[in-house]
Formats: sequence, C-alpha cells, structure tokens
Amino acid sequence: MPYFPGVDKVRFEGPSSDAPLAFRHYDANKLILGKPMREHLRMAACYWHTFVWPGADMFGMGTFKRPWQRSGEPMDVAIGKAEAAFEFFSKLGIDYYSFHDTDVAPEGSSLKEYRNHFAQMVDHLERHQEQTGIKLLWGTANCFSNPRFAAGAASNPDPEVFAYAAAQVFSAMNATLRLKGANYVLWGGREGYESATVFGFLHEYGLEHEIKVNIEANHATLAGHSFHHEIATAVSLGIFGSIDANRGDPQNGWDTDQFPNSVEEMTLATYEILKAGGFKNGGYNFDSKVRRQSLDEVDLFHGHVAAMDVLALALERAAAMVQNDRLQQFKDQRYAGWQQPLGQAVLAGEFSLESLAEHAFTHQLNPQAVSGRQEMLEGVVNRFIYR
Repeated sequence: MPYFPGVDKVRFEGPSSDAPLAFRHYDANKLILGKPMREHLRMAACYWHTFVWPGADMFGMGTFKRPWQRSGEPMDVAIGKAEAAFEFFSKLGIDYYSFHDTDVAPEGSSLKEYRNHFAQMVDHLERHQEQTGIKLLWGTANCFSNPRFAAGAASNPDPEVFAYAAAQVFSAMNATLRLKGANYVLWGGREGYESATVFGFLHEYGLEHEIKVNIEANHATLAGHSFHHEIATAVSLGIFGSIDANRGDPQNGWDTDQFPNSVEEMTLATYEILKAGGFKNGGYNFDSKVRRQSLDEVDLFHGHVAAMDVLALALERAAAMVQNDRLQQFKDQRYAGWQQPLGQAVLAGEFSLESLAEHAFTHQLNPQAVSGRQEMLEGVVNRFIYR
C-alpha cells in the first residue's frame, strides 16, 4: 500500500515550471565543473525529522498526519516506517539517507531486545537499498533521547551508562558498515565541550587525521559564527567532512532545523567546499524538518524539493565564482607581500623580535594603509548570486 499515493516521482522541469512539485534548478545529471550535480551535492534525507518526529513540541502534542506512525506492534510499525521512507526517497529522487539506530528500530526494554530489533531492521533496510539504489550517507547512535543519557553518554558520571552507550555505538557502526554507509557520525548530543575546540580535542588525542567534522548550519549560527566561516576553518585545519543542511530562526536562541532557503548563504558555503576539492565521503544531509502547521504528508516533499533547488542554484553560482575567482585574485594581491623576501624571511623564522624591529628601523619602513575593498567584494559576490 503506497504511503504517498497522490505524489508522482519529482522531475526536473526548469525555472519556468509552475508545477507544485517539480525541480526548477536541480537537474541531477547536469554537469557542473565536469561532474554531475548529484555527485557534487550528495544530498540525503534524514530519518528522524522526516519519519519519526510527530510534530510535537513542549507546548502541544503531535500535529502531523503520518500513517506510518500508527499504533501497533513496535516492529510492525518500524517495518511500515521503512516502507514509507524508501517510497519517499524514491519519489523525491534523492540519492542518500541517514539515520540514528533508534529511528529505524524500536529500542526495546533491554540491550538484547535492542540488538535483535536493530538486526532485523538492518535486513529490511538492506533489501530496500538493493531494490531502490538509495544509499546510506551515514548512520549514528541515539545516545541522548533516553533518560539514562540526561547527564551525557561518553561523559556520564555512571560507567554503566558509558558502557551502554558503547554497546549502541558498536551496533550502529556495524549496521552502517553492513549497509555500506559512506560515513559514521559520532553524534554527542548531550556531551558538549567546555575547555577546548573540536580541533583541539582531536589534536590532543591524535585523531585529527582520522576523524572529520560534520558541520551543521544552525549550530554554526547559534555559536555566533557564519556557516561558511565554519566550513572554511575546518578546511584550513584539514578536518572538513560533511554538512547538515538547515537553517535557524534568527529571532530564536535554539535549534529550529528549518530547511535551507538562502541561495546567498548556501552559495558561500558551497564555494568553500568546491575550493577544497568538494566532498570526499560526506554530503549535504537535510537535518531539516517541516513546521508543525505543515500537517500533510505532501509537505515533506515541498520542504525537500525547495531545499534541493536552493542547493542546485547555489552550486551553479559557486561554480561560477570558482571559475572566475575574483575573491581569490584579490586575496592573492592583498597578501602578495608575504611572497616577497621580507615576508618569506618572517615566515621562515629568520628574524627574532629584536632583529625584526632593527630591520624596520634600519630600512625606515613606513607602510601605508591599503583599502580592503569590502563593499566592492560584497558587490562582486552579489553579482554572481543575483545574475
């Protein structure tokens, strides 16, 4: 029985299309910089917001019409949820999906039940992947929802909670490997950090060459950073991995996980990714959810289709920026002095503080301020985006 009987496979119809469910910019096989759009973007739909969340919040019960969330035996419900998910992925035309362990399988009342349920559902997911060609971008373990994780999982004061979480991570890693997932995400939803940056933590334990970061747009802005700044920083440190694509509400101080809708923001992010050589194993995972008033099943399609078009348009704009990289040209010119003898000597450590001061005095250095042309560069970016 189909869960989305009124929806046909979403197709590319071009910018002039007025169809309610059609791609206007996402043309999956269109070549951009010699590679198809779908391979550049590697887009994924997430299981948790799309098929698990009922539309509840702290003020009210669930609002969504979700036939796969019917009451019944937990395993029967999980199997129906998987059927709905892969029907959705196939009709949407998205290439990847992502999940937490307890998104796809009932947790049960013991680790034995958890493992048994999860193993059965991995069988179902594997079969769906084979039938549809949909691939797993990444899996992870939900070590934050159950009350036992209220004080964290890896950082919990009770070693038994730590061990329980380890059992979940072990199972989720094995499931991801069996399903040929491109990545595994270590999602520490209740861990936090107080005394070190993520890179500092990885460096401290010698993990910076093994583990990459999965950057979420909404988390970046909640931290007071721009999304593209976080990406550029991760690239510069050699730890860029993947993206959770969403956005926050600037009026709210919490994680709202709305679908990305800013071509400008996503162009700047994609520009940084293309400059770094593109995704290796990661991709754009839609860690995004429809609003509580978007009640109907079809609203899931509207949210994803619009966001996929935003990413496609951003990819085209970012590719144009890379091909005629006026930002890099200006940057190279502005920092050109560091390629000259004085700059190279400083970088090579050939000066002490005292000798550098003496050099400046002896050569009577009198450098003048040079305009950074910020407004001009903002205009350059806008001309690429709003052409």
